[in-house]
Amino acid sequence: MPLDQNTSPLKFHNPDLTPEKAPSDLGLSGLWTKLWGEFDFSWAGLAAAAWSEIDDVTDKFQVKRWRAPSEFPGTKEVLGEGPSAWRASTLQEYWRWIPKDGIEVGPDISWKDGRLASDQELLAAGALINHEGRLWHLAFLEPSAVNKDEWAKLRQNETWWRKYIDSRLILSRHSEADEDKTNNPAYLALKLSKNGDLTRASPQHSLVLSGVRNSEFYQEIISLLRLSSGARQRVSLLSDYAFISGLDLSGLRFAPYTRFENAYIDGQVRFDGCDFGEGVSYRNATFGGQVTFRGTYFGAGADFREARFGESVSFGASHFEGSASFEGAIFIDDCSFRDAVFHGPTDYSEAVFQGSARFITATFLGEVIFTHSEFSRGAAFRGARFIKRASFGGAGNNPGAIFRKKVSFRTCQFEDYADFSNVIWPSNARDHHGSFEGSRFEGTADFKTKDFCSFSMFDGTDFRGCVLLAEPIPPETSAETLLERSLDKAREAVADDHQVTQRRSRGDRPTPAAELGSDARFGTLAGGLRTLRLAMATQKDVVREQRFNRFELRAKMLMPSEPIAAKLAAIVYGAVSNFGTSIGRPIALAIAALFVFAFAFLGISVLAQSSASPLTANLILGEMPPAFSVAFDRAIPLGVFADTTRGWFLWLETVLDPASVVLVKILAGAETLVVIGLLLLSALALKRRFQVR
Repeated sequence: MPLDQNTSPLKFHNPDLTPEKAPSDLGLSGLWTKLWGEFDFSWAGLAAAAWSEIDDVTDKFQVKRWRAPSEFPGTKEVLGEGPSAWRASTLQEYWRWIPKDGIEVGPDISWKDGRLASDQELLAAGALINHEGRLWHLAFLEPSAVNKDEWAKLRQNETWWRKYIDSRLILSRHSEADEDKTNNPAYLALKLSKNGDLTRASPQHSLVLSGVRNSEFYQEIISLLRLSSGARQRVSLLSDYAFISGLDLSGLRFAPYTRFENAYIDGQVRFDGCDFGEGVSYRNATFGGQVTFRGTYFGAGADFREARFGESVSFGASHFEGSASFEGAIFIDDCSFRDAVFHGPTDYSEAVFQGSARFITATFLGEVIFTHSEFSRGAAFRGARFIKRASFGGAGNNPGAIFRKKVSFRTCQFEDYADFSNVIWPSNARDHHGSFEGSRFEGTADFKTKDFCSFSMFDGTDFRGCVLLAEPIPPETSAETLLERSLDKAREAVADDHQVTQRRSRGDRPTPAAELGSDARFGTLAGGLRTLRLAMATQKDVVREQRFNRFELRAKMLMPSEPIAAKLAAIVYGAVSNFGTSIGRPIALAIAALFVFAFAFLGISVLAQSSASPLTANLILGEMPPAFSVAFDRAIPLGVFADTTRGWFLWLETVLDPASVVLVKILAGAETLVVIGLLLLSALALKRRFQVR
């Protein structure tokens, strides 16, 4: 059962103190200051637990309650019987407790071996401080509120102070059964919640730090805990609505179901190298400063849902042994999951990445979901491995992940289904230039997105499975429209590259020259279209194969480095047969060519006759049948008009000089090449259209 099952939201007296307003209106430090004053954690305030009240006791009083062990030398009555018996006590009595004179602090110490110190004793030792006319325990003051003289007093009583703290640390590990002493976890209870009975949600013998504000004091506790914790010891933090000003928990081992739910942590926080058990929860936690989880181990069920990270956060080289959820998490600044390993299902759905997000060389061994997540700045997944299904897409008409700026999936490996359907890609081609270069898709790659035209991202991609693409829906969209959009995006990128080059000349951060300019942009676009053409050929999708072949040639025509001859050939090829996809256009051009050559032969006949006879209409009409017969015979040499053609050329030899006759024969040969070539293009288009592979 979760340790915070009985926890519910705080009941605040002041509407300005609601935690929902913390990130935007008050800020973490401001909110903590107001709560600190509202709840009154002064020395007198620590005694205000209102145990005599039963109904509708606010957190101002409930948080001061402590269920002490029955042997605790307190002033309140003992409730319950046997091992479950407990004494109604307060936080003030908890901090009054000191070991009796002559009692050694060791593993066998118990609460009955102590007594409640007076205010004078605590003042003399430096545990109590008179601050602005009120007594405060050192743990509940900011370090800046403790002057040099008071710190000096504490150093003079360092032996007493260490015994005072260390005894609580040992008692936090105390167990009812002697044989369990080395296995019983140490607990730091940091709860500030609706549930006033702290030990119902945390173990009875816990180190109670509710309301502690002195970060140096807290860090002293952590240092002692780290030094004295054996290899078999673990720490469990229950910190619902805890307000902590920076902490370093690096290297600690945590018990299962550690809770930081609803916590507000201001300042830099380090969990580097920590070992969390299963069920660790940071749900709805808010971090105001930098957070690091480098090399951290998480058991199954790591929960970061709706967590909010105000500054940069790093999970570099961390391991998530089981499922992990970052659903709805908000990353205000940069975040890094570089080299992280996720062994179970991982959920980033509806997560918001306002800074750059780096998942470089991360490994997802289980299914991962990024549906509805939003990347406002750069998103880098370079070298990441997705062993099972990777879901970035949205089902039906629902949007998938949103990438606003530069995105990179270069050299990634997708071993299973990769869903990128309905993903919104960056509008600027520079931001998805070669995004999947060097990546390999072993399974199905689903890019079914309406009006998808970000073809340049596939340059250098290896599709070994099926590639799914959405078809254009006429009349609102056509394949040609998508091509023109992709070409326009490339042109915009080239224009932006010019500005980048100018900025680089002024000393700004350089951009690789290989990624700039018309050759790079249109070349990458052509490469992406070639990748899709080859994928469609593998899938035996003839129509799309032809389409992407046509698109590729169009993109190459705009590359400055493309040879002029190749460009001219592509221009002719596109004009004559729409790059091999049109059946009717070559036939129509062949018929037109036949008439053009027929009239050319007619002109030659008329000119040859006009040298011996006057030019009349009858002469022209009389020469038309043989001219058209010759044109038809040369276009389709089936032998039907062979005799007419032979006789016509013999006649030309009698009326024209030999050089002119040779030119006419060359013209006739050109007609044969043109018409037959056009008919072959039509036949090839027809074959491709109805080809069965």
